[in-house]
Amino acid sequence: VAVGDNLEFEKRPGEPIRIWGVNFASNSSSPSKDLAQGIADNLKRQGVNMVRFHMFGGIPGRQMTEDGYLLPERQDRMDYFVSVLKKSGIYVYIDWEDTLNFPDLAGKWPFRKGVKWASIFMPDFRKRERDYARALFGHRNPYTGLSYAADPTVACIEILNEADLCSVINANPRNALDPQFYAELDRLWRMWNERHGRHGVKSIADDVGNPDRLRFATSVQRAYQKAQRAFLRDELGFRGLVTGNNIIQHAYAVTAINDGMDFAGLHGYVGHIPGYYNAPYDNTSVVRTVSPGIPFFGQTWERPAGMPYCFGEWNFCYPNDYRSEGLPFTTAMMAFQGWPISLFYAFT
Repeated sequence: VAVGDNLEFEKRPGEPIRIWGVNFASNSSSPSKDLAQGIADNLKRQGVNMVRFHMFGGIPGRQMTEDGYLLPERQDRMDYFVSVLKKSGIYVYIDWEDTLNFPDLAGKWPFRKGVKWASIFMPDFRKRERDYARALFGHRNPYTGLSYAADPTVACIEILNEADLCSVINANPRNALDPQFYAELDRLWRMWNERHGRHGVKSIADDVGNPDRLRFATSVQRAYQKAQRAFLRDELGFRGLVTGNNIIQHAYAVTAINDGMDFAGLHGYVGHIPGYYNAPYDNTSVVRTVSPGIPFFGQTWERPAGMPYCFGEWNFCYPNDYRSEGLPFTTAMMAFQGWPISLFYAFT
């Protein structure tokens, strides 16, 4: 349970706990059964007590059928892996939505522009996300006898991975979104302004410099996340921790967007792949360069007060020459800041 800035066990109040984990991305979240126990044993020896299942849906050829549900064989292997992790004392954190593959809505791969962001404000996407959640979190795991929603092993659910509506608004939503998605967002923008007594406003793409655009984006994303959390709680009966989104490009919006969530978090990489996020490659030593430009330092002042904080993806990436700094630097920073969850990226 979340208690202020900390996580505690419900039956051991007053004792802050720390999660030391790793991401299992794509097909690694459903390893073959003959490897599952060995993987869990390896993780346990390294002190890992949580894994994050990330990006296991979405792109065809991973774990989803053409109609947007998990392939039965993959689901069975994931179920078995969850049971093995459970016996090994390792919690599971599940990514609910990371570009789900609904061909009738998203189109064939490569998907229509802005699919992941459209799920924040397009009713058809929300309905399909919930159908998918019923199938994933609501089905009975034959190896544990419990649904994911009822199994305390599944400690965390993340509603939406790396999709911040503020960043789309700030860039150019007309270019970032499929025309149908943009038209719906612009319609909502005009309705929102009407409710606030502002009539005849420019389109949301053209009203550059208007701070109300970010207020609107924040309110839309917050409402979406609160509705999805309520669905997990009220319909599926999930009692674990729920977070909304982990990439928020505007620091002022971090607290507002996370309102109503159980914990907050961001992702950060040092020396990411050259050209990724349109950023040049920087062969930087973090220890020698105390700079706000280093993602890790940015996390420290973007943390919302009074909420547990999750560093959900982090790495010091190849070919950075100073990668060996990563583990001691990150653990020292997290201990100093009191962040309860660390999830290295990635075990594949």
